[in-house]
Amino acid sequence: MRELVTGDVLDAEMIAAREKRSKRSVQMMLSLAFVAPDIIEAAVKGALPRGIGLTRLMDLPALWSEQRQQLGLKA
Repeated sequence: MRELVTGDVLDAEMIAAREKRSKRSVQMMLSLAFVAPDIIEAAVKGALPRGIGLTRLMDLPALWSEQRQQLGLKA
């Protein structure tokens, strides 16, 4: 994310080529930067409900309240 913000790379496609990953894979990883802090904290502590792993945290809605709702978590 930092490289995109600072302009060191122009887009996710440049990162994908460098890392030998698909553009979609890079975009999904970048989406994790926008997950609500309390959800990240719960993930780090291992406190998320069973079945909520890294894959479920990718491509969540932008609004933190909607992220919690989609994952079935309390606000």
